[in-house]
Amino acid sequence: MDDEGIFVLQEAGEVLVVNEVGAFIVEQLQAERSVDEVVRAIADRYAVDQDRARADAQVLLDALLEAGAISQT
Repeated sequence: MDDEGIFVLQEAGEVLVVNEVGAFIVEQLQAERSVDEVVRAIADRYAVDQDRARADAQVLLDALLEAGAISQT
């Protein structure tokens, strides 16, 4: 959906929709980048400082972990 991403959580019967930044974060995770690499990529792409990028990424990562959409390795 344009600049959004969708997670279908089959076991929970839920759908999660993420915005453009969220979709970018997920793309970075799919490329097996570390959280630090993801933070740098967000900061570069969206012209924000790394503290802001880390805080925003952490909120999404926590939500995705809680929902079971991703797992921590």
